[in-house]
Amino acid sequence: MHMQKWGALPVALGLTFTLCGSAAAQVKADLALTRSLLRTDRQEVVARAMNLREKEGEVFWPLYREYQAEVTKLNDRFIPILDTVFENKPLGEPKAQQLIDEVLQIREDELKLKKTYVQKFRTVLPAPIVVRYFQLEDKLDAVDRFDLAGTIPLVK
Repeated sequence: MHMQKWGALPVALGLTFTLCGSAAAQVKADLALTRSLLRTDRQEVVARAMNLREKEGEVFWPLYREYQAEVTKLNDRFIPILDTVFENKPLGEPKAQQLIDEVLQIREDELKLKKTYVQKFRTVLPAPIVVRYFQLEDKLDAVDRFDLAGTIPLVK
């Protein structure tokens, strides 16, 4: 199964910037629905790949949902950045510096979040399960980022 957490986001955002009024509001509503469906698909993939025993699942899934909620908050920080990129206008020096600084800060925060949750998972699950889960997360994220990269224009 091919997972896309953010694959539809650039398309929806691109449409948002070309539409106005109620049409833009509808696209934003569609985006929220799409993201919700993609999160559900991701959880199904994780469930199949993890193949947890009942007791493992009892501690894994609440922590998984907590972690995914935090990841979603981080990913939401990319929306204004994508907004700027999809405007497809030349960036001045200050705006370009601000853009890269924001991206780097989000990436740094992603790593901090991952380290925090690796520790949380370690306290309740055996290390091989923790490694398997975060390996799976890395693979799914790589697919998502690949899909996203193909739809974002290069900054002028």
